[in-house]
Amino acid sequence: MGKTVEDRDLWVIKVSNQLEANKNPAIFVDAGIHAREWIAPATALYLLNQITENPDVSASLLNGLDWYIVPVLNPDGYEFSHAKVSTNF
Repeated sequence: MGKTVEDRDLWVIKVSNQLEANKNPAIFVDAGIHAREWIAPATALYLLNQITENPDVSASLLNGLDWYIVPVLNPDGYEFSHAKVSTNF
């Protein structure tokens, strides 16, 4: 999807059951916007897993919709919070 200020890749995953591009309404899910939002990327990846691996869930969620999921919208801050910020609040 692009690059961050610190030259990290920004990834977006599209999940759809349509062969033709951009024919459905879209749901956009972004996570990891704030650096210390460590659970949000895991939640976005769980949603992605459920949509792609669970046919009972995906049948209803993909019917007429395209999903765009960005697991970490702020990878610079996410990396900084893991590498530099003390966990002693």
